[in-house]
Amino acid sequence: MFSLKVIDTDAFLDMPISSRLLYYELSIRADDDGFISSPKKITRMVGCSEDDLKMLIMKQFIIPFTSGVCVIRDWRIHNYIQKDRYHETQYVDEKSQLILEKNGMYTKRVHDVYKMDTEVRLELGKDRLEIGEDRGVGEGTPPKAADSFPYDDYRKAFIDCCPSLPKPNAIDKWTANRKKARCGLKNCGRIQLICSVPWIFRFVHWNAVLATWQT
Repeated sequence: MFSLKVIDTDAFLDMPISSRLLYYELSIRADDDGFISSPKKITRMVGCSEDDLKMLIMKQFIIPFTSGVCVIRDWRIHNYIQKDRYHETQYVDEKSQLILEKNGMYTKRVHDVYKMDTEVRLELGKDRLEIGEDRGVGEGTPPKAADSFPYDDYRKAFIDCCPSLPKPNAIDKWTANRKKARCGLKNCGRIQLICSVPWIFRFVHWNAVLATWQT
């Protein structure tokens, strides 16, 4: 069963129809805790593309794990299973990484989500420090302020990872309102740049990014 609280939202309806179809197909194959053992196999079997799966991850409708399984984020909103009919998932390790919020949504524990993210950002910071030392930063030359919202990097990553989906507009094609909204996002403190890594979609707050792409 599906709740209109989820599938009637703009966030869901704004996705391509193929991505929405894949969400339904994954949901009807989930176990009693909302876990799917082989999401990539199901994606191919129902005629959807890998980009559709990435879209669901990017919009946070499903939560992936390094083991390859995934879980429907809003499973407990869609379904209520009586205790005498409930069978716990076999993916207990993955389930232990989740928190069930009061609103019925699954979220990943912060430590599990950002451990790899933190390691990569530390490496990026080390590289920036080495580059700064080579250029003489700290010797009377103030470092140049970095753009806290590098839209072009996000745009290129999206196009590379999801070639079959509509391409976001370049900044020079934005309306004045979109440019103003982008300036507001610079100071929101929610977006972290993680460049050139294949799992970029798992850790970035893409809802804020996607909001600036719509025209």
